[in-house]
Amino acid sequence: MTDISDRRRRAIADALPWLRLGDVLGGGAGGCVMAAGDDPSGRPLAVKVVADDLLRSPFARARLRTEAEVLTGCRHPHLVEGVSFHEDDEMALLVMERVQSATVLDRQLGPSLSLHQACDIVLAAALALHCVHQYGFLHGDVKPENVLFDPDGCHRLVDFGLARRWPFQRGRHVAGTPGYLPPEAIAAGGVLVPATDVYALGVMAYELLAGQSPFVCKEESIDESALRLDAVPIPLRAVVPALPRRLADLVMAAIEADVADRVQSAGAFADELTGIVNDRGSRPGRPALHSVSEDA
Repeated sequence: MTDISDRRRRAIADALPWLRLGDVLGGGAGGCVMAAGDDPSGRPLAVKVVADDLLRSPFARARLRTEAEVLTGCRHPHLVEGVSFHEDDEMALLVMERVQSATVLDRQLGPSLSLHQACDIVLAAALALHCVHQYGFLHGDVKPENVLFDPDGCHRLVDFGLARRWPFQRGRHVAGTPGYLPPEAIAAGGVLVPATDVYALGVMAYELLAGQSPFVCKEESIDESALRLDAVPIPLRAVVPALPRRLADLVMAAIEADVADRVQSAGAFADELTGIVNDRGSRPGRPALHSVSEDA
């Protein structure tokens, strides 16, 4: 759904008379996101709209309702602010802050990230996750595509379409992105907890620091084969020998297969990463990752 009919636009305008609706920013099979402006304040907003053919699907409505609950109730500098949620028989709409930033994946495919940039991105995501976990939810799909890159460091964790209250038992189908799912999210009957999100965070950190997945070589691609319950990650320092040992150990501890052996919370991960960054004095202008050779 990358466009919207005049009839639907009028219906949205009637439901949200305090907004000035703009262009469609993007979308897919599930719906679209429209630009909007707050008439009283003029601040940039966005409206997430469930596709018409999914309005009769309780699952589609529930996903947007849950995302709205997280974003309107959980406030953090590294989250997009939810403004309001509107639902009736004809539509389901989430009004939220509009942030005009590329994703971390887009940035990752461009110039190489420096050590401090990679750490700042991961730390921002960890802090946002900790806030969400304390609020009682899991994100469920942490990956570079779901973090917005901000040159000033105010990166944002986005897309809570798979968010769920924790703990919960894995359902009939695997939900999430291959390559970022730990064993408990793959195996039937697995129980998902905050450490499940920490695993995905660790995989993302590994990718930002090493330029590849923990489970494949640079020449290979990530596909469904990454969903192996017995997958063993490549040691991070075997890929990037110059990486500080303490940082590499933290990332590897986040992607332990056994949830009991893993870093247990995003807060604990953030605390350790903050200590590493502070010990190294990481600041804008520090050397690029592959120029750093000393251990920490």
